[in-house]
Amino acid sequence: MKRTLLLFFCCAFLYSQTTKQVEGIRSNTPAVHALKNLTIIPSPGKKIEKGTIVIRDGVIQAVGANIPIPADAREWDCSGMTAYAGMIDLFTEYGQPKPRPAQAESLRGATYWNTNVKADYSAAEYFSPDNSTAEKLRAQGFTTVLSISPSGIFKGSSVVTNLGEGSANEQVLQRDVFQHVTLQRSGFGGGYPNSLMG
Repeated sequence: MKRTLLLFFCCAFLYSQTTKQVEGIRSNTPAVHALKNLTIIPSPGKKIEKGTIVIRDGVIQAVGANIPIPADAREWDCSGMTAYAGMIDLFTEYGQPKPRPAQAESLRGATYWNTNVKADYSAAEYFSPDNSTAEKLRAQGFTTVLSISPSGIFKGSSVVTNLGEGSANEQVLQRDVFQHVTLQRSGFGGGYPNSLMG
């Protein structure tokens, strides 16, 4: 029976760039791994039998059928496994709290008078992994998402996260990626603007 391996998760397990502090004595030796004897699907319609993937410090260095294995690499025999390139969803609300009526929101500090303007919102600060949603996305081939606020016209900054299991610190790859603006207003916040163009 063939086993399927989502390549991105393999990289995440072998090397994880986290925002969580590492405690205790640790080695800073570069992590180099060679995944051998894989069936690799690099793109639709392309297939590499008995391929090799070389990963250095969490970044894929080489993929192919006759890839030389670096001397400092730890070799993994992945016979019977298939590696697929993982997809990235660039517009989700994954891990963000559900929108609430403006009067129910606990506002921090001096905020803008219009609750649809949330330019100071940081999706990374509110991010909380949702295992059941992550599992559904992984089943569709997604390994990583860009997550933004579910409400507002000026939505604030987004965060890029993995869809693996673990804490928020372990899943966040990049915070404050972009500032997002949308012409679709949410049902909460009332009042001005009352049309898409304000």
